[in-house]
Amino acid sequence: MSEATKPLQSALDALSARLARVEAKLSVEGVPVPAVAAASPATATSTAPVELSPQLEAYDEYVAQYLPPFLSACNKLGDDTSKLGEVTEKAFVAQRTYLLMASQCKKPAALNPEHLKDLQACIKEINTLRDNRSEFANHQNMVNEGIQALGWLCVEPAPKPFIESYVGGSDF
Repeated sequence: MSEATKPLQSALDALSARLARVEAKLSVEGVPVPAVAAASPATATSTAPVELSPQLEAYDEYVAQYLPPFLSACNKLGDDTSKLGEVTEKAFVAQRTYLLMASQCKKPAALNPEHLKDLQACIKEINTLRDNRSEFANHQNMVNEGIQALGWLCVEPAPKPFIESYVGGSDF
């Protein structure tokens, strides 16, 4: 390596090391880490478990308290509602994934819709599961109205009024 390219190689090594740490934090799999970055002293840091923010811990507590009884009720009511419960659970998992990512990053200048695609897919699927001829049509409509509140992730500045509007719509 020539003396002229050493500073550039050093900068690339540092960038590769930083990128590898970000990928590890975001649990990105299947992306090979270049041998140069792996040999770099900058990557010699230990892979400590990700520390959860207090907000994410509170979210986990809330979901652990309220989601299992809902899922149990969905399963007791039968096939019409069990699928609704499965998709609702996937929606809350997708939201948690987004919140975890957001807790570890700076706020972007513009929202990237790619980060919300799993959550949006769940919301759309719940909408398609509604069947007005079902004996549980009111239940399905209530879940469909309530699940829209998960869209609070896209609301500025504060989501409280946004969520309250959907809670009111889900009360029959």
